[in-house]
Amino acid sequence: MQFQPALERVTILRRYKRFLADVRFADGRELTVHCANPGSMLTCIGAGWPGLVSRSANPKRELAYSLEFTHNGRAWIGVNPVLANRLFEEAWLSSRGALFEEISDYQELRREVQAGGSRLDFELSSGTERRSCLVEIKSVSMAKSGRALFPDSPTDRGRKHLRELMRLAQERRRRAALVFVVQRRDVSHFEAARSIDPEYATLLGQAPQAGVALIAVRVRKRANSLKIEDRLPIRLP
Repeated sequence: MQFQPALERVTILRRYKRFLADVRFADGRELTVHCANPGSMLTCIGAGWPGLVSRSANPKRELAYSLEFTHNGRAWIGVNPVLANRLFEEAWLSSRGALFEEISDYQELRREVQAGGSRLDFELSSGTERRSCLVEIKSVSMAKSGRALFPDSPTDRGRKHLRELMRLAQERRRRAALVFVVQRRDVSHFEAARSIDPEYATLLGQAPQAGVALIAVRVRKRANSLKIEDRLPIRLP
């Protein structure tokens, strides 16, 4: 995906009220920008860090800019979780055999599908009698000691989605997959953040036995573009 217009470099001043951040532009302007990340953003943001913001084309938007990336001195970190679904869709449509072998045998993709009591991100289908596959996407921005970690705060919604995927897979009515889109390069593998949400970590460890495919992929940022580039190993509890 491409950012148009080009991203603008800023210095992070503070993040507050979950969805707001104050930044300073190179020309000295200080503005409040939208921060789409609802989590704790542990290891992802700090006062004085470099950042990159995008400008909205909507003149009626209250906050013209959105925070897209921060830099911790080692790597750019994607902090806009909304991009994860778009990145997955682009990568699956263009190179699913290489990056998503477990769910590559489908031709069609549908967004936002109701399943039980949950709305999941995608349904993959082939137009045949083969069972379709429901896919939930999780954006990962937190890391520690080379480990990409999810979640960065307790997640009732994440547990609900995971239970729904496990139920569907066990009933064998549909296939199910959970894809973690890791938006930073300074990591070597993915793990559940047991210290933050032990129940989620336990469920994730049980998911493969229930029939849920677990996939972790890593994003690379280049100038004003962003794409899923490679797989990451997953270490289960």
